[in-house]
Amino acid sequence: MSNLLQGKVVVVTGAASGILTGLYRVRSPVVTGLALSAVTVRSAALRGIAVAGYNDLRLQRGLAIGIYNDARQLRGVQIGLINRARDNPSWARWLPLVNMRFGE
Repeated sequence: MSNLLQGKVVVVTGAASGILTGLYRVRSPVVTGLALSAVTVRSAALRGIAVAGYNDLRLQRGLAIGIYNDARQLRGVQIGLINRARDNPSWARWLPLVNMRFGE
């Protein structure tokens, strides 16, 4: 699925690329591009930018901006009130304002 998807809730069962905007939620197994939501962005793999109150990402490659960002594997930058990068060293798993990890 590509191009522009928008609505109150955007749920894509396959890979999505382009611009996805959802008032409540954007959810897709793979997101390439820009995902915007007032409440939640959830994806198994993000390559691009996610902007939401809560970003729940398994593999993040790119930028996440939100109040709470949670990435199981971070390859990029998180900007938010609370940022969690589960694969960072223990001292850097939970950081306020900015968290990042590159490589591997």
